[in-house]
Amino acid sequence: MLKFIKILALISFSLVIPKSLNATEMINDITDELEATIKLFEEVTDALTEDGVCTGQDSSVDTQELQRLVEKMPRNSLNIPMQWFEMDCTYGWGKMMLIMGYEDNRKACLSILEATVAEDPFTTFRCSAAN
Repeated sequence: MLKFIKILALISFSLVIPKSLNATEMINDITDELEATIKLFEEVTDALTEDGVCTGQDSSVDTQELQRLVEKMPRNSLNIPMQWFEMDCTYGWGKMMLIMGYEDNRKACLSILEATVAEDPFTTFRCSAAN
């Protein structure tokens, strides 16, 4: 992918940069920035994989503490609980997001569920009461 981006950059800059400017130097600077950006994305992806959903980390102290805190929070005026949007993982249900602040948190979660299932029909998702 990086090779493709470099080629596109080279083509586009060779078309628009006047010969008086050092196009090679500018392309090298852009390439360095692109490589740094790709490295950052890789680090974020690695962090999400290590500490994210479906890695068995829902048993971590931080996640358990968050669950205990949410369970103690009051329900909304209609007595509808907040909702966990969860994904079925090899170790169990991984919590992906907490749905709160809507008049009907369950309905909001089900809307997200419907859109997610339409995009990824091979993974199982669910909404569950959080408090």
